[in-house]
Amino acid sequence: MKHRKSFYMIIIWTCIIFGQSLLNGVLSSMESGTFTAFFNQLLMIVNIQIDMDLLHTIVRKTAHVGSYFILALCYIYFFIKNEINKTHQFYMILLFILITGLLDEGIQSLIEGRTSSLYDVGFDFLGGLIAIICFQIINLMYNRHVKKI
Repeated sequence: MKHRKSFYMIIIWTCIIFGQSLLNGVLSSMESGTFTAFFNQLLMIVNIQIDMDLLHTIVRKTAHVGSYFILALCYIYFFIKNEINKTHQFYMILLFILITGLLDEGIQSLIEGRTSSLYDVGFDFLGGLIAIICFQIINLMYNRHVKKI
């Protein structure tokens, strides 16, 4: 492993994700409730009203997508820095995202006031998939620009 920093990024971000799963139901709800209230205030400024339960669900699912988006970027960086097989790297990343999401939900099922959901694993996977697609688009645009020069 040439670049340890890229590996540590994966470990640290995974620990952050698992750390969020270790919060009990009350603390987790309070944390997401703070963000929900903030976004509700922003929406009220532009005169948009939305059901608080729906907004709370949107905030929580967006957190899943965003967390695993970042984790997938960490994996992409790791694979690039360590020159790991480009042919299968995105499949491997998605597999790691899936495994991490399943472990994450497994942890939550053991915590008081929390439940696990395969839907959340799906949102985790979606975050990883979006990261890969965004990376591929940016990489394609960059390569086209470089060829023009």
